Amino acid sequence: MARSVVGKMDSYVDVQTASTASDSIGGSIPTHASARKMWMRLTPLTGYREIQYKQLVNGKPYDFECIYPQDFTFDEECTIVYGSKTLHVHSVINKDEHTRTAKGIAYEKT
Repeated sequence: MARSVVGKMDSYVDVQTASTASDSIGGSIPTHASARKMWMRLTPLTGYREIQYKQLVNGKPYDFECIYPQDFTFDEECTIVYGSKTLHVHSVINKDEHTRTAKGIAYEKT
């Protein structure tokens, strides 16, 4: 694994996957459960790319890059919790098997 890839990961985040929980009347409600903590690089989109993604999602878009473990499926059902922000994964654009990195777009709902 390239050292330069590891050095870019500057945010320790909690990645959560979709699950269900029981509500007070016996039904089920969608929720997210913590799946894995990992290092990630999060960068807010700016300029033209920000304008493009704001037309698709109602929120502030972010680029993300992470080193993903082989036993973890990173997809659009995941959320990324970083401090007080909850980012919803919009798309996973690239998974590189050589460096074991995943890149994608996530957004914070507004």
